[in-house]
Amino acid sequence: MTKRGDAYQLENRLDQAIADYHEALRIQPNFPDALNNLGLALATQGKYDEAVARYNEALRARPDFPDAHNNLGSALTNQVNTAMRSQNSTKLSGFSRTINWRARILQP
Repeated sequence: MTKRGDAYQLENRLDQAIADYHEALRIQPNFPDALNNLGLALATQGKYDEAVARYNEALRARPDFPDAHNNLGSALTNQVNTAMRSQNSTKLSGFSRTINWRARILQP
């Protein structure tokens, strides 16, 4: 399922990719690659909150997953940039707490 989802994503057929990733996760819950790729598709649609949740799930399933760490950082950055553009200081302060929490966890 994830291979077909990946192909859909490359063709920018995101709704189909998302459906395939959900199906893969129905069959094998907590499959890190499917969670990560689902996050990518959601982020491409601008659904950063949902993408962050999927990346976090992928990292719970496989803590040493570098692509998920990278994608999580990108999604959090996009959340901050979106909040800054909309001047939503309440949401921005929540992102700041999340980023600070994440940084503390990743420190050796």
